[in-house]
Amino acid sequence: MVDAFDDVYFYSFVEVKNNNSRYYTYLEDNKSSYVSLLEYESDIPQKFDPWNKTQTEVLTVEEFESTTKDFVKKLSKDYSFYTKDAAKEAVEESVKSYKKSLKEKRTYVKTGNEYTLSIYDKDGELQSRVIYKRMSK
Repeated sequence: MVDAFDDVYFYSFVEVKNNNSRYYTYLEDNKSSYVSLLEYESDIPQKFDPWNKTQTEVLTVEEFESTTKDFVKKLSKDYSFYTKDAAKEAVEESVKSYKKSLKEKRTYVKTGNEYTLSIYDKDGELQSRVIYKRMSK
């Protein structure tokens, strides 16, 4: 079996300001990096609730869809490979993924200079756990 990700490394980081967070991912392949433009150029914030130790999405589905449509429209003007059908599909997939994320529960534990984010599906099953380390003050 060929593993297409043998030489690809995925990274993620979070920017936190005033209990709001923005999540970014990027990958490196053959010494070049790629950052998801939707995450980097558009504002898809999340909010920390320090009382309940949870992290939640801030935008409604409609706000997210509008933000995504605007962004994809901009991309389709800049890049010819973003056809009308490809743009529509990108928006639909993004909205579907966002709706799924609204059903998830995100809890966190802060310990010293790091926090652990745990994501549970709608049935309460742990889906992922990530530890973020503080990189700046």
